[in-house]
Amino acid sequence: MNEKTLVRCPTCKSRNRVPLSKLDATVRCGRCHEDFDLSSISQGKTIAVDESSFNVIVDQSIIPTLVDFWAPWCGPCRTVAPVLDALAQDWRGRVKIVKVNTDENRSLSARFGIQGIPTLVLLDGGQTIDTIVGALPKQELKSRVEGHLD
Repeated sequence: MNEKTLVRCPTCKSRNRVPLSKLDATVRCGRCHEDFDLSSISQGKTIAVDESSFNVIVDQSIIPTLVDFWAPWCGPCRTVAPVLDALAQDWRGRVKIVKVNTDENRSLSARFGIQGIPTLVLLDGGQTIDTIVGALPKQELKSRVEGHLD
């Protein structure tokens, strides 16, 4: 199995196709020929972020990032959480999944115009690609996000 993922070079921002087997290595950009470390790529787990870590973990991510805006009191948010945990495993190395608690990170909620939760925002290179409001079934969510990959 020789699955590959696209990663963004932190220097020139070009996309590079990298085998999933190389996710723990340093690779060389095909365009600018700079070496970059892939250790920041998600290893199959959801990551909790806050206002202080969002820039480094999300905005500077070299792979697309799905941000889950949620709150602990939200029933649908608790329903979608195990789906996102499963998708983090499925998308290991292709999509990073992070969680933002809207009660504790109001400025991030305002930045993305979050009006209802759960809201999922797919970002690539810090740019919004898609916004999904509500808890979708796993297959529907998976196909919607994968429609934006590659």
